[in-house]
Amino acid sequence: MVSAPARRELVRQMVDKGLSERRSLAVAGMSASAYRYATRPDRNVELWQRILTLAHRHKRYGVGMIHLKLQQAGLLVNYKRVERLYQEAKLQVRRRECLTVVDDATRGGRYRGRASDLRRNRGQSRLFY
Repeated sequence: MVSAPARRELVRQMVDKGLSERRSLAVAGMSASAYRYATRPDRNVELWQRILTLAHRHKRYGVGMIHLKLQQAGLLVNYKRVERLYQEAKLQVRRRECLTVVDDATRGGRYRGRASDLRRNRGQSRLFY
């Protein structure tokens, strides 16, 4: 399957060689409206840049806070549009690891902290659990 831009270029070349536009469109199997179609510029480029700068400046901000900051800056933007651009940029808030209370015999009782820290220390100690 040949893409529409490639077919447009093929029709342009045939017209330049002297074939009529209507005949070259029939040969390429393309409609006149598709041939004359002009793509619109992306209107999300500036908004996308602002979302990226806010997300990198405030790493703990999700879609809701970024949407709120854009509103505070004076931009009236649909929430779903911000959400779509946020997802297309593959952004997501990093989740913090919960602090847990774990029984630990090596520390003389209970330990409050990240469970991964405790696991790391258990591997270094020579005790069996």
